[in-house]
Amino acid sequence: MFPRSKQEMIEELDQWVLELNDRHEEVIIIVEGKKDIGSLEMIGVNCRMVHMNKGLSVLTYLESIKDRIRPFEELGHFDTMIILTDWDRTGGRLAHKLKDACQNLGISYDMDPRKQLAKLTGKWVRDVESLDSLMG
Repeated sequence: MFPRSKQEMIEELDQWVLELNDRHEEVIIIVEGKKDIGSLEMIGVNCRMVHMNKGLSVLTYLESIKDRIRPFEELGHFDTMIILTDWDRTGGRLAHKLKDACQNLGISYDMDPRKQLAKLTGKWVRDVESLDSLMG
């Protein structure tokens, strides 16, 4: 269900951010691009975040994160990877590739925040990088 008004949606988005931030010590969020990270920071997300590297396969990239191989030495420990790709067809495909790679590497993952965000904002925005436009 979509919120009845933009104000209600913003209030629910604020709650989504608070719940995500409550997990900041245990999670790392993976997004598609740098603009996604900037947008999440603008709406108040303070979790560790990484964006996809288009030069590596999904499996190799996640393996580098898991093993803290350069440039991920400073990430520290995380229990769960939150997959937060866009809710379009391309983002859905990437989310499933990330999920499969996490399973292959034994990385715990969570796609629920992505589903919640898509359900919450689908009427207003269609991708992560546009989230900050809701606050304007």
